[in-house]
Amino acid sequence: MHSDEVNEIFNGLMLFRSQLQQPTKDANNPFFKQGYVTLEGVMKSIDQGLKGTGLSYSQVVANDEHGNVGVKTILTHKSGQYLETGLLSLKPEKSNPQGYGSAITYAKRYQLSALFGISSDKDDDGNQASPSNKPHQNYQKQQAPKQQNSPKGRLLEFQKLLKQVAEKLNASTQEVQKSLINITKQKPEYVKASEVGKQDIMITELKNMLQSKG
Repeated sequence: MHSDEVNEIFNGLMLFRSQLQQPTKDANNPFFKQGYVTLEGVMKSIDQGLKGTGLSYSQVVANDEHGNVGVKTILTHKSGQYLETGLLSLKPEKSNPQGYGSAITYAKRYQLSALFGISSDKDDDGNQASPSNKPHQNYQKQQAPKQQNSPKGRLLEFQKLLKQVAEKLNASTQEVQKSLINITKQKPEYVKASEVGKQDIMITELKNMLQSKG
């Protein structure tokens, strides 16, 4: 779900990505014997990166149709534009306050990391949420190919390509972002294009970068 226009959100996220500092792993998981970034660490990194972007976010806890606890995130811009994710739901391993609390914390961290591109998705601190129960994201199940042309689909495609190019070049997404901006702003068609047109040009340029380095 999103507002009719999301160009300001798209631009805000681009600025956010350019100034994002990835958080360091600030806790250890005895189950997986590896470090991870806590929810507090993820939120701190996001809050720092959001400065000056006009963006803010909120998270709502709800239950899905099966009674599992879930979280959805609402991204808003000061212009009034908004983008709402689907419900990310988990079945707690234990039906007690600690189990539900752990599931909620994990869902919040997982969804924030996915939405803002935080590097914490390989680590799992949900000791009381069943590791075998993969998160259920309703919006992904309902996604059709035509959604790639929607504002939300275009944004998701941009973020995916940005990450792929960064991995190919062994560079940070911030470095790729800055390079992309420098390349596209010199194109006459980019200067004259609408907001949607500019987004499409950036996506095309990322695809070209990915192919040329393949």
